[in-house]
Amino acid sequence: MSLLERNQAYAYPVLILPPEIVAEIFLHYLPPYPDCPPLRGPGSPTYLLGICRKWRKIALRTPRLWRAMSLGAPITDWNANDAMQWFERSAACRMSLHFDSLLIHALGLPIPILEKHLSRVEFLDWEVSARQSESLVALLRSGPVTSMVDIALSNTWDEPLPVISLKDAHRLRSVFLWNFDYRIDSLPWGSLTTLALLHVALDECLPVVHAARSLIHLKLLIREAGDSYSETSNSIPTKIEHPLLETFLLDTNIAELPPTFDVLSPFVLPALQRLGMTSNSFGFTRDGLEWLEAFIARSRCSLGRLRILHEVDGVYNLVRPELAGECRRVFSRTVVDETGEWDFLLAGDGWTRDVYWVPIETAV
Repeated sequence: MSLLERNQAYAYPVLILPPEIVAEIFLHYLPPYPDCPPLRGPGSPTYLLGICRKWRKIALRTPRLWRAMSLGAPITDWNANDAMQWFERSAACRMSLHFDSLLIHALGLPIPILEKHLSRVEFLDWEVSARQSESLVALLRSGPVTSMVDIALSNTWDEPLPVISLKDAHRLRSVFLWNFDYRIDSLPWGSLTTLALLHVALDECLPVVHAARSLIHLKLLIREAGDSYSETSNSIPTKIEHPLLETFLLDTNIAELPPTFDVLSPFVLPALQRLGMTSNSFGFTRDGLEWLEAFIARSRCSLGRLRILHEVDGVYNLVRPELAGECRRVFSRTVVDETGEWDFLLAGDGWTRDVYWVPIETAV
């Protein structure tokens, strides 16, 4: 027998594995769900289709390979049919979807088409344009969202903001909203463990934060106090006590709150371990810590990490350069570090993880 004949007759061990074992290997080849693989090339389920006919057949018959899809990077060779094939290959699997509306529009994939698959969506991350935001909130308001666990929606600023509503999302645990409006009955706030509300009015966000009693992680970017805010307003909770909250990020730099306004005053957080705040929320005087000291005393928490998110002027000078040293002196058992406030915006969902809180050696 010639060498060619022997090679052709040889049964490579990897090719005689049972299909279910090969499928499991394929699943470990992809990023862990709900992270999304690339659409093309190494690391993508489509890459497995071009290796051999046997593996192609296995990949096409393994719906879990197609349950996470990200349409957020520049794509030149994709169209709506490619996207729909991905949906079809995922069969009845629950899905993780990361979308950019500009790309959705470029692909010619209309939002109503997604209604067919909405009942399967567990994780939804969507950067939506103001033009499409109303269509999206209408879809979420009317469509079946009972599988939804995690939703992150970013919108361009254009008043009036669309009002989000996910009343039937009983499995919902994590919500990130940027430039979306909401009501006290819009979401199952009490079931959430993670909440991020960005570019919101203080008088609008505090009632829903108060209602979210199961929170472990909270992130707020306050744009203003709000038209109805006053110390005598009955709609604003004067005490917000969350027994489970471990992580709290707070940015009030653009809010233009009165200089004597203590935004921490409603909060009592006995389980708090990690706190990140912009430098204008620590105290009234330039390097004062009276608001933070009162908050920690009131909460009786054992704060392990404190991150100062500095406001930075036009030439990148820290507005309160001595604040970190004063914090280290007063809170000697707390690890203190500092950075520019853009770290708050660029954190993605990493702020809920321990690696985000590893001290940054060089500030700004």
